[in-house]
Order: sequence, then C-alpha cells, then structure tokens
Amino acid sequence: MLRRIVQLLLAVPALAALPAAARADLTIEVTSTDDAALTADSTTCQTGGEGGGPCTLRAAVELADDQDGSTTIDVPAGTYDLTIPRSGDESEHASASGPLLIGGGDNTVTLVGAGAATTTIDGSAIDDTVVIVDGNSSLIASGLTVTGAAADGVA
Repeated sequence: MLRRIVQLLLAVPALAALPAAARADLTIEVTSTDDAALTADSTTCQTGGEGGGPCTLRAAVELADDQDGSTTIDVPAGTYDLTIPRSGDESEHASASGPLLIGGGDNTVTLVGAGAATTTIDGSAIDDTVVIVDGNSSLIASGLTVTGAAADGVA
C-alpha cells in the first residue's frame, strides 16, 4: 500500500512540463544507472576520479546537496539500484553511501523521471530508507518510482 502511495505522489506530471529555466537554478542530467559517488572536490557531476566518469544519480544528488537554491535532476528511464551500503557510524548521513541524502541547507532538489513506469530508484534494501530529507531542505519528485527500502522508503 505504501509503495502505491509513493508511486502516486511521485507520478505528478505537472512539474515535468515546466521549462528547465523555470524549475531550477541548476539542472543536472544523470547519464548512468550505475551507483557511484561524486568525484571528490568536483564542481560538475562526474564520477571515477581524474578525467571524470558518467553522472550517476548518487553523484547528482551529492552535487545538488552542495548547492544553494534549487536544483533539478533529470533522471532518464532506467532502474537506478543503490548498491553502496552506508559506511561509518549509523548516524552518519552522507550521500556517498547508503540512502540518498538531501540536507545541505535551504535547498530544494527536484527529481524528474521519464515516467513512473520507466524510471525506478531501487534502494536494494541496503537501508531502512531510500531518500533522506534533512533540515530545511525539500524534495520534489515526479515521473519516477521509489522502491526497495528495508522499511518505509522516504524519511
């Protein structure tokens, strides 16, 4: 039942119809379904160290979390399996591992998928939640499905 509610909430198509300039101060396009963290000290969405690799969902969320204002992350059709278990202390909430974390301050992150039937973020049961929203941050999501939490999914 909870999965169906989350799917319905995330399937709101109105936001996806807005032009990117009206939606965000920054727009990031995910280019890989792999699960890899943002390259250290990167100011663009890349993984894989020097020279850069593709932009993963995790890397895009990390980069967005470092921004002030609003960020839109365009998530193409595909299944985005979160496979990096949380590292360190259980209270550590860093997006480089475990659930995706949005909590860098007064920022809004908008995830725009290609459709709830074609874009899935799967927590792979690596944690009780798939996405954590902390502090004064907010998350807006449309056109995607979130699944695979060991417990309730979004905190």
